[in-house]
Parts: sequence; C-alpha cells; structure tokens
Amino acid sequence: MVYNQKAKVYVKFNDIADIDAGKEDLRIKARVIRMWKVPAFSNPSEFSSLEVILVDEKCGKIHATVGRQLIYMFEGKLEESKVYEIYGFSIFPQTGFYRPTLHPYKLLFQLKIKVRPSESSAIPEFGKTLGCSSVNNQTPVQAESWEPPPLNVTKINVDAGCFKDGFTCWGLVVFVCWNEVCIGTT
Repeated sequence: MVYNQKAKVYVKFNDIADIDAGKEDLRIKARVIRMWKVPAFSNPSEFSSLEVILVDEKCGKIHATVGRQLIYMFEGKLEESKVYEIYGFSIFPQTGFYRPTLHPYKLLFQLKIKVRPSESSAIPEFGKTLGCSSVNNQTPVQAESWEPPPLNVTKINVDAGCFKDGFTCWGLVVFVCWNEVCIGTT
C-alpha cells in the first residue's frame, strides 16, 4: 500500500529591499508593524484607505495601501505584530509628500492578492517606523524604537540622507548639530 504524504514545499520569499516596479510574481514574508485607517476627506466618518507598514527579516520596510473598496477584506484579516506571506500585490512608485518608509515603491493590495498568516522569529517584532519629510527639501526621515527599552528609555535611530536643520516628525524635532543628528521633543 502506498501512502501519499504531503510534502513540505520550500517557498522562496523576496526581500522587501529588492521590490521593484519591473518585477512580477513577487512573494514576501513580512510582519505588520503599523496599521491605520485614513478618514475620507469629504466625510471623516468614512475611511478612504487602510495603510500598512511591513518589515521583513532583513529589516526592509515598505508601505502598503488597501483601497476603500477592499478595507472590509483586510481589516479583520491583518493585525499589527503578526507575520504574513503575501503575494499577488501591485507595485507603484512612492510619490507625494507623505512617505512613511524610505522605500521608493509602495504596495497596493488588490482583489487578486493572497495574504496567509505565517510565523517567523527572524522578523523584528518590536520595530516601529515613523516617517516625515522636510518641508524645504522633502527628504524622508525614519526613526525606529526598539523594545524593550532599557529602564523605559526609547532608543531612536534616525536614518536620513542630506537634510536641512530643524524639521518635525510627530513630536520629534530632528536637526544637525556639530555634524551629528540630534533629536529633541516639541
């Protein structure tokens, strides 16, 4: 008698850093580190999109958007701090002044997308991403906090290219002093 056992299939996942508009059929394994709904401009009691920040095991981060028509599909399916295998997404250039990650592209969740719960201890669990742009030169700044912080102190790492002094990131003021990045609160 022959038994047909389910064989484990090795699936290769793409790194978030390698996501590019010219590539197709990409698969990522990522943790949702931040998720929020954006109110509609004309009616704040409705939502225009669900925004998601994803991180992979190499700490690559990317912004993903779920349009108004599909919020109902993903709102209960995605949770912050959970890991998912995701494929079938569309890739678009990250444009505009609001860029919550430094990645040049963002993902669009469409009807054909597949999102499957997964697990991975290799993907950072506590990284939180903030982002903002300088009003003067539109340079994105990314700050991360690591938990658990020693003695309730949050370590902040700012990743920025060239930028001018003094712009605000949601209560943090980032500026250059003596050739070093300095952070203060507002």
